Amino acid sequence: MRLVFEAANSRDITDDDLDDLADFVRSALPNDSTLEVETRTSQEFGAGLGWEDILDVILPAIPAAIVFRDALVGIALDRSITWMRKRFAKKHEGSRVRVIRVYDPSGNLLRVYTIESADAQPTITPRDVEDS
Repeated sequence: MRLVFEAANSRDITDDDLDDLADFVRSALPNDSTLEVETRTSQEFGAGLGWEDILDVILPAIPAAIVFRDALVGIALDRSITWMRKRFAKKHEGSRVRVIRVYDPSGNLLRVYTIESADAQPTITPRDVEDS
């Protein structure tokens, strides 16, 4: 199984940032994990530093009805939320909302996590897979 991290804009979340996130997630996975964590370089556009800091997560090819119950996917998403919360401490970025968009391998949006502050619980917006 393969999970991929990609920034919506590489001026906001750099390739080095993505590598740091991937290492952070890998460190929480069991040694015999079947989940491969990869990063993908995103397109650079604009000046960066938009209103939101957006991370895209492409999940492995698991049926949508059970993908969020998969333990390894759960670990990866929990670590992603923790990592995004830490970004509030970055200089001049404390007020930017953090967003994690979760897609299936075909590019269908499954869920959106919105994090308003470093200590806030994420707001989760599920997407009905049948509407995709």
